[in-house]
Amino acid sequence: MRTLSILIFLCSILCTSFGQSPEAVEFYNEGVAMFKQKKYAEAIKKYSRTISIMPEHVNAYYNRGNSYLQLKKYNSAINDFISVTDLDPKHKKGFFYMGYAYMLKKDYEKGIQNFSAAIKLDPEYSKAFMQRGVALMKMEEYNKAIRDFSKTIDLDPDSAGKAYNNRALCGTKNGNYKAAIEDYTNALKADPKNSSLIFKRAKAYLKLEQFEEALADFELFKKKKGDGIEVNYYIGYIKLKNEEYEEANELFSAVLYNDPTHVSAAKNKAICSLSLENYEETLKDHDLLIKLGEKSEDNYFNRGTAFLNLAMYEQAINDFTKAIEVNPKLGQAYFNRANAFVKVKENEKACADITKAAELNVQGADQYVDVLCDGE
Repeated sequence: MRTLSILIFLCSILCTSFGQSPEAVEFYNEGVAMFKQKKYAEAIKKYSRTISIMPEHVNAYYNRGNSYLQLKKYNSAINDFISVTDLDPKHKKGFFYMGYAYMLKKDYEKGIQNFSAAIKLDPEYSKAFMQRGVALMKMEEYNKAIRDFSKTIDLDPDSAGKAYNNRALCGTKNGNYKAAIEDYTNALKADPKNSSLIFKRAKAYLKLEQFEEALADFELFKKKKGDGIEVNYYIGYIKLKNEEYEEANELFSAVLYNDPTHVSAAKNKAICSLSLENYEETLKDHDLLIKLGEKSEDNYFNRGTAFLNLAMYEQAINDFTKAIEVNPKLGQAYFNRANAFVKVKENEKACADITKAAELNVQGADQYVDVLCDGE
């Protein structure tokens, strides 16, 4: 369970007030002591003894509810918080932690209802706005969640780091990457050691195709956290976009060394090796892709191109044919297959392919129709 800092009313009753049983007070104080020692099961027993003597002891229900929370017994916790709010309808923390227990059960609607009840009692209850925002985010109500995180920031700017982070996550879900970048930057100011924020901001820059800024963040993250599959992949992707094929190829190779099933890295590595005219390596890259189940037109087309450049014409024809089967309108595949047919002296087939390429408006194809189809 993700730990939420639970602010429990743990004041010890050192003397009895009018109407209180000394025995109940003793059990209650023992429960408080057990909770402080993280002996939650023992604390529950002590609070239960208190309640058996004093059935209207609000704080005993409240503290027992929080003890159940620590033991992940959410239904029992909820029942205790219901008792708290029945006995004291203005007990904002009772509503808050009941909402939190529902959250942990993934019942976000009831969580929202209880956080809203706490906010109604205290319109400046920043923690309730924060958790209601999280519940709304889980329900993909991103605009409403953003409003709650913004309210959290307004009410408690000194401890708003998580709210900035959550609002940034909502921004990315809404496609508002510019706002997300600003929020991640503010979150980093509040929590400069949180390297994950740098990584998330880098991905937001990447979405905006701000490659220079994205690269700076990814490299900073790598400096702080070391090599990793994801960071190497993204740096490689940016290098590929910048046509720095050698470096990109090395990075994708590193990714595949650690995760041989990383399809995106395999695809991009194949592009690099083809761009570097390293055709034998290209064949290996595409063989891996096919082994991984990637039988796309691009995969067959690019491997066919590598075969063509290695003068392996029959294999090239076979791959271009497979590419055309996947996409019958892939004009460049007809063009390249025509070239391969010429090399193996299949002139009629070459004529048919170059004609089809011209019909599909492949640049330069019409110039070869008369040449390849002479005498037809």
